Amino acid sequence: MKPIDSHALYRDGLHYDAQHVEIVEDITFYIAQAQKAGGSILELACGTGRITIPLARQGFDVTGLDISEGMLKIAKEKAEMEYLSCTFLHADCRKFSIPVTRNTNFGV
Repeated sequence: MKPIDSHALYRDGLHYDAQHVEIVEDITFYIAQAQKAGGSILELACGTGRITIPLARQGFDVTGLDISEGMLKIAKEKAEMEYLSCTFLHADCRKFSIPVTRNTNFGV
């Protein structure tokens, strides 16, 4: 049996969101972790912002990183619709480099 090709699902943010719209039970966990850690948040493989957007709603300084431009496009649109200040970066989370400022510690 050949594995399902899910490549299109993870390149197209609209289909991803439609399939994951009801998955919300983990969001409170991530908010609690962010509160414990303090500082800025870097979410790797942020996709369409399923976790990034709720964290930004809570006032956290969030940067989302993803390899899919399609997913990031949707995430940016969602953040802009809510007037949320998020940074989204297009990069491969297996190898990336971002500038770190003195005030950015990404919860470390």
